[in-house]
Amino acid sequence: MPLRRAFVSLVLVMAVLVAGISAVTIFTCVNVQNQILESVTDYQVLPPQETEDEYNLVIADDEQIVPGENGQLVILSTEYQIANLSDTQRVAYYAAKAAVVLVPTLLFVLGTIFCAWMFYSIKLKQPLSLLLQSADRISQSDLDFCLDYPASDEMGELCRAMDTMRAALLKNNQETWAMMEERRKLSASIAHDLRTPITVMKGYTEYLSHNVPLGRISEDKLMDTIHNLSLATDRLEQYANQVREIQAMDAIPVKRAACPLREFFEEQEDEYAVITTFGKPSVVSTSGLKFKIPIIQQKTIVSKATQGFALGYDLRTNVNNEDESLMISVDFNFVNVDFYVEYRVDDPVKYLYNSEEPEAILKMLCQSYIRDTIGLYGVDDIITTGKAEIQGVIRDKISTRLEQEDIGLVLVNIALQDAEPPTLEVQQAFKAVETSKQEAETAINNANKYANEQLPAAKANADEILQQAEAYKESRIAEAEGQASRFTELYAEYSKYPEITRQRLFYEMIAKVFPDMKIVITGRDGSTLQTVLPLESFTGTNTTTTTGEEP
Repeated sequence: MPLRRAFVSLVLVMAVLVAGISAVTIFTCVNVQNQILESVTDYQVLPPQETEDEYNLVIADDEQIVPGENGQLVILSTEYQIANLSDTQRVAYYAAKAAVVLVPTLLFVLGTIFCAWMFYSIKLKQPLSLLLQSADRISQSDLDFCLDYPASDEMGELCRAMDTMRAALLKNNQETWAMMEERRKLSASIAHDLRTPITVMKGYTEYLSHNVPLGRISEDKLMDTIHNLSLATDRLEQYANQVREIQAMDAIPVKRAACPLREFFEEQEDEYAVITTFGKPSVVSTSGLKFKIPIIQQKTIVSKATQGFALGYDLRTNVNNEDESLMISVDFNFVNVDFYVEYRVDDPVKYLYNSEEPEAILKMLCQSYIRDTIGLYGVDDIITTGKAEIQGVIRDKISTRLEQEDIGLVLVNIALQDAEPPTLEVQQAFKAVETSKQEAETAINNANKYANEQLPAAKANADEILQQAEAYKESRIAEAEGQASRFTELYAEYSKYPEITRQRLFYEMIAKVFPDMKIVITGRDGSTLQTVLPLESFTGTNTTTTTGEEP
């Protein structure tokens, strides 16, 4: 049963009860009054000569003429009766009279309070408690529960809408986690692909840092190395553009559906909620379950997420649109240029009320500044080396113009996705030239790499051979000088003692030829007279122990 019908039914039942109790109370109080008045009689006998008709002209409204004894007429007065009541009877009379008014009023007030309490206890307490608990658990990112309230009224509808929102949030979180896992894998793959150009750049950097200070690199070689570094940088830029293309998938607009929450609404962290009160807009700054005043306030939801659109091609089919992409360069060449624009809402109030179609304004500004900027560059710069500079110039121009227009949008990024000649034959020729350039650069890089690897080893081997030859020369000279010095000393000794010297030289030669030979001169008694070999040292001691054997 709807809440309005239930409330009306409860009020009707309570009204019937209050009316019945009030009627019984009034009837009882009137009877009590009458019984009290009947307990006393105060009357005035009319003179016999006067008639009832004559007295009807002068009696008060609360007086009554009734027949008395012996055909006399008497006049009864309530005031006369009340005046003759005792104190206890008078209190009881006025209490009964006051109860006629106070009891229905009190019953009405108590009935209203009881109706409100019963309606809250039966229809509102349980669903409101469930909604508050659900909102608290949702605020704590706890979505693993079920809001079960089977009633068919508005509160039941609200609870089911809240549970639907919870299920949608849970599904969204699961999809977000899955997307994050896919992005993690994609990031790992991209990181792996980035290692190749980074390694090349690192090798060239080390080569330059090692050889430039020593002056071993010519100017031509230095320029070639810088060119190779630029090519590696371009490859990194290509990878970055691919990453932006992947991120562009997040900019696909989400279809919105009508919310059954009516006056309640849930503001998400990635949304702006603009509340218009009598035509004056304001932004809800905090997220969570909110309430708007019916009729008086109007709610508009604006997404905080980064959105995007393509220029020059269809984002869904990837088909080229020459009306947008075909442009002319400064050297009067035609070129097809594709861009992807990313933006977000910075001020939701200005976004909604400063212009009718802010996205259309942004798109026209992008098309205008892209054509103006492309017309300042040559076709080679547009297609090859000038992409980064072109993107930066266009980004600055559009950002400045958006600040001037003040439409509540801010430019996040604009990326030059692709640039190529318009005709197929020119495209193929240009790609063939670029492929040949890349192959030539690759061959040169490989040759330079091989030379850089082999030259240091060859130089090191040559240095080692030179050092060995120098050492051998020095050793031979030292040996020759030592032999000459020894010969000079021997000659001096020979000049003094020729015979002894000659004999000494003879023995030394014999010792060299026969290193193990021993010559000992002994006496007849076997005692050692002289040891000839081995030779004695100049200190006068033998180098070995001799025996008494004769040679």
